[in-house]
Amino acid sequence: MSEQSLVLLRLCLLALVHLVFLRVPRALWVEFRAEQGLTVSKVAGRLRTFKDPRTSKSTCFTGDAPAATDTNAAGGLLLVAPPASADRKFTLSAESTLGGAPGCGVQNNDRRVSELCARLLGRQGEWCIEDPGSTDGTRLNGEEVAAPTLIERGGRIQVAETGLVLT
Repeated sequence: MSEQSLVLLRLCLLALVHLVFLRVPRALWVEFRAEQGLTVSKVAGRLRTFKDPRTSKSTCFTGDAPAATDTNAAGGLLLVAPPASADRKFTLSAESTLGGAPGCGVQNNDRRVSELCARLLGRQGEWCIEDPGSTDGTRLNGEEVAAPTLIERGGRIQVAETGLVLT
């Protein structure tokens, strides 16, 4: 190998070592904060609000009423993966949260799941999902949720290795 190749290889190895040393303290910090009583209400305060800048309304729903005030939005999520936990059902309210933080409406204990992975908003039988910036992202029917997205009944939500279906 040439001298330049060796230098490049050393720099790549050094970058990899630094990446590992940055991820480990972050994981410990997140775990420590969860043990200190972090609840979803504290996390939810940091949520971005997804609004259409032209109308200042939610990009999922039309109308003037906020999505979280609808009492006719009852729905549920059915856990379908991993198989060991399959068939567990969660009841959704007009605004439900999904994540690993204590207090989430749909709590996921998988260590790869962010404190707050997704927020589900229901109104008049329709459901919208938004990802508040979770680490690994949220997928809907195999596609990354980049903006608030309407979910059809039977739509599959994927967070890490956990799969849920809207019922």
